[in-house]
Parts: sequence; structure tokens; C-alpha cells
Amino acid sequence: EMRQFGDFTIRLLESKHAPVKPGGEGPWFSGTIDEPLWQPASVNAWKQGVVWSVFIGHPRGTTLIQGSGGFVEGKLHGETADVVMLGIARLEGLGKEYVTTFWNETVPATGATRVIPVHYDDYTAPFGEVRLFPDFVDNIVVTTGWIDQILQETGSDVTIELPPFGQPIPLY
Repeated sequence: EMRQFGDFTIRLLESKHAPVKPGGEGPWFSGTIDEPLWQPASVNAWKQGVVWSVFIGHPRGTTLIQGSGGFVEGKLHGETADVVMLGIARLEGLGKEYVTTFWNETVPATGATRVIPVHYDDYTAPFGEVRLFPDFVDNIVVTTGWIDQILQETGSDVTIELPPFGQPIPLY
């Protein structure tokens, strides 16, 4: 179902979270939040709920937000996007083969030519401080190295840009 907001359209396609739990299972805190959470709430009180591939359309272009490193095989084939905001956290632990499949199921599947990595930074850092997780948690440098290899091996002309903190990003 698509919703219209002025010049913008939003469409959600159900997806999956990256299988980051030991043993290749889903997320750490699956399930839904069925009652209001009183703050401060423990980390395991927060639940995943449903994961979405979010398409935001505008007359100038379309952006896919794939916030988690998960996917449903074949789900995005036939969809189109100019830009993909690609969640790349915790992919290093899943291996290069997984990253290659994830990449193919999101970026080439939609024909996007521009990727903006998201969900790669240490969200426990103070607001405004952008830093990577320690390597023992997630080695983003390894993951991005694999993505560079994929681009080189396929001869892709996709550009990858890191978002600047607190600044607007012209998408199209």
C-alpha cells in the first residue's frame, strides 16, 4: 500500500532483520512491544517488531531505506530506486558471501546508482559524536572493503557516500 504526502509517496515492503544472533538466527530481541515502556527501560524490553524496506518516492527520484542488513530473497527484484540508504551494521560477522548476496538483493536489484551507508556507527556514543563500533563488536572497515571488492569485480558505477552528521543530504 502506498501513502501520499504532498509530493512524496511512501511504500513499505516487509523485510527481515540481519541474522546477527549467534548461530545465524534473527535479531537479539524479536517480538513486539505490547504495552507502553516506562523509562528507563532495559535493553531487552525493546523488541524488533516488523522490519521494512521503505521506498520514499518524489518526482525527482526514489530512495530505498534498507535500515537493517537483512533481506527477503527476490523481494526487491523489479523495484526501482535511485538511492539506497543501506544499513551495514554487524555484517562482518556474517561473512563476505552474505554481504555479496545482501548487496545484490538491494542495490543492483533496484538499479540504484548511489548508496549512503547507515546504521554503521556506535549508537552508544554521545549525540553528535560519530564513531565506529570497536572491532570486536563489528568491523565496518572489513565490511566496506568487501563492498569495494564487489564494486571492482562487477565493474559497477555505483557511488558510495558517507552522510555528514547534522547536515541535509541532496538526494537527486
